[in-house]
Amino acid sequence: MRLTQLVIKVKGRYFEGSIFRKNASLLLAGTAFSLVITTLVMPVLSRLYTPEQFGNLALFTSITTIATIIATGQYELAITLPKKKASSLNVGALSLLLTLLVSLMTFFVVMIFKTEVSRFIPASQFTLWLYFVPLSIFMAGLNQILYYWVVYKRSFKRLALNSVYKAGFVSVSQVIYFYVGVFKEAGLLIGQVVGQIIAVIFLLKPVYKEEKHDLFLINKTTVKSEALKYQRFPKYSLPASLINNIANQLPVILLSNFFGFAVVGQYALTQRILSVPGALISQSILAVFKERASRDYRETNSCRGIYIKTFKALLKLSIIPFAILFIATPKLIPFIFGPEWITAGVYAQILTIMFFFRFIASPLSYVLIVAEKQQVNLFIQISLLTMATLSLFTGKYVGSAVVGLTLFSIGYSVLYLFMLIVSYKFSINNNLTRYSPK
Repeated sequence: MRLTQLVIKVKGRYFEGSIFRKNASLLLAGTAFSLVITTLVMPVLSRLYTPEQFGNLALFTSITTIATIIATGQYELAITLPKKKASSLNVGALSLLLTLLVSLMTFFVVMIFKTEVSRFIPASQFTLWLYFVPLSIFMAGLNQILYYWVVYKRSFKRLALNSVYKAGFVSVSQVIYFYVGVFKEAGLLIGQVVGQIIAVIFLLKPVYKEEKHDLFLINKTTVKSEALKYQRFPKYSLPASLINNIANQLPVILLSNFFGFAVVGQYALTQRILSVPGALISQSILAVFKERASRDYRETNSCRGIYIKTFKALLKLSIIPFAILFIATPKLIPFIFGPEWITAGVYAQILTIMFFFRFIASPLSYVLIVAEKQQVNLFIQISLLTMATLSLFTGKYVGSAVVGLTLFSIGYSVLYLFMLIVSYKFSINNNLTRYSPK
C-alpha cells in the first residue's frame, strides 16, 4: 500500500512538473512571437518618429499606468486565490466596477479641467492626448482583470495568442498611422490604444461565452463580502503597487522636467530594449508561477518547492542575455535604430544590471501577495520610491542624467536583492506548518 502511494505521489509530481513546463512553454512561445514582431518594427518606428515623440508616448504611458493601479483597487490580484469559482467571479466583478467608476471620473475630469491639467504636463499636443486617458485606463484595467481570470482558469494558450495579437496590432497601427493619420505625432499613442482594445476583445469574447451561464453567481451581497475578505489588497497592495509604479515611472516624469523630452525618448527606447528578456521569459513563467504558487500555498501552506525551481530557471536563463546586452548595447543600439539614438546605448549599459535583478526578483515577489504580506511589500516599495527620487534629484543637482540613472540602477539592484531574500522567507507559512516539499 505504501509502495503504491509512493508511486502515485512520484507520478503526481512528475505530472505537475510536466504541466508547469508545458504552460510556461506556451506562454514563452506566444511572448517570443510578439517580441519578434515588436523587434522587427522598432527600427522602422525609430526612423519614423523622433526621440521627442517617443518621450511623449512614454509620459502618456506612465500616467495611464499609474492611474490603472488605482482603478482596479488591486482586487484583481485576488481572483486566483479563492477555491470556489463563485468567489473569483465576484472578486472580478468588484474589480470591474471599480475600474468603470475610476474611468468615468477621469473622463469627467478631462472634460471639465483639460486646460488646467494640460498646463502641468510638459508635452506637446497633450490636450489632445488627454481624451485617450480614460479609455486607456479602462482598457488596461479590464485587460488586467481578464488576465488574472484566464490565469485562474489555466487557459495559458489564450494568453499566449493574446500577446501576439496585441503586439501585431500595436506595431502595424503605429506604422500605418504615420502615413495616413491626421495627427502623426500621436501615431505611437493611438497604435498603443488600438492594441489595448484588440487585446481586451480577444480575451473578453471567449471568457464571456464560457462564463455567461454562471454570471448569476455574481450578486451585491457576495461582492461586498469578498471586498471585505480581501480588503488587504486595496489597503496594502494598492499603495505598494502605486508606489512601485510611481518609482518605475519616475525617471520618465522627472527626466521630462529636468532634461527635456529628447532625453526621455532615449530612456524610453532603452526601457523597451532591456525589457525584452523579461517579457520573453520572466513574464511567461510568471503567469504559470502565480497559479501554481497560489494553489500550493492554499493547499499546503508552502510554495517553497516551486519558488526554488523558478528561481533556478530564471537565473540560468538570464546570465548570458544580460551579459551580452551589457557589452553590446552602446554600439549596437545606434547601429540598429539610427545614429540619433546613441545616448540610448549609454543608458542601456547603465541600466542592464538593474534589469537583471528585476528579471529574477519581480516574478518571485508574487509570494508576498500569496502569503498576504502586503505590508512588507509596501515597505519595500516605499524604499524604492525614496531611492529613485534621491537618485534622480542628485542627477539634476549635478546636471547629468547619466549620474542620476547610474545611482537609480545601483539602488534598485540592492533593493531587488533584498526582495528576493524576503520573498524566499515567506514562501513557507511557518505560523501554520513546517511542510516543505522535497
